Amino acid sequence: MIKYKKIRGEKRRIRKIKQWIDDHLDLDIAYLKRYQCEYVKFWVDPWDRLSLTNSQYPQPQGIYKELFFNGLLQIYMSWKEQLDFLDQPYYLKIWLFENDLKRSQVVCAIGEKIEYYQNLFEKPLDETSLSIVEWQEVSDMMKKVNWEKKIEITLYERDWLGAPSDYKTQKNYEDTKKWFNNNVIEKYREVKRIDGDEYYIVETDNVWIGYIL
Repeated sequence: MIKYKKIRGEKRRIRKIKQWIDDHLDLDIAYLKRYQCEYVKFWVDPWDRLSLTNSQYPQPQGIYKELFFNGLLQIYMSWKEQLDFLDQPYYLKIWLFENDLKRSQVVCAIGEKIEYYQNLFEKPLDETSLSIVEWQEVSDMMKKVNWEKKIEITLYERDWLGAPSDYKTQKNYEDTKKWFNNNVIEKYREVKRIDGDEYYIVETDNVWIGYIL
């Protein structure tokens, strides 16, 4: 069972979120032209920490969630204005991860990378729309954006788990096997052969792709 850590120092966290927004309003055009893509995630402590234990910080809620969403929209609109000046086709979207909000981000691309990002996620089997009821804290902001549902897919090789001899201890193997059974074997959608290898196809998350016309 995952344990959630308490987030302390509300005023300090709020200042950091506002600083995160200010730091990313300006799109690095030189970087974009060189690599044809740019993005900004929720790089705010403690939500950006990598958990090495069985405890982690909860998803942004309340004022944190409101500021985070507002930040995504501000960054999106600022980048859109700058991209329009390039006078060339571009990809600019908000990625909203339904089950892991802190992974949400603003992503843009130009040139050959446009097609890559347009096809990164799969189309869902259903055509459900985003339920604003589930986002009451930020419903006004959510309504400003057009949302399209996509599915994040993760591929695992059929022999991903390996053999007990591949692990330092039997416990390491048993822990990994338990995780694999719970997160892959019990959840995979299908087995697909790609370039001669077989993979478990797992739907990792619903991703809502947001844009403003």
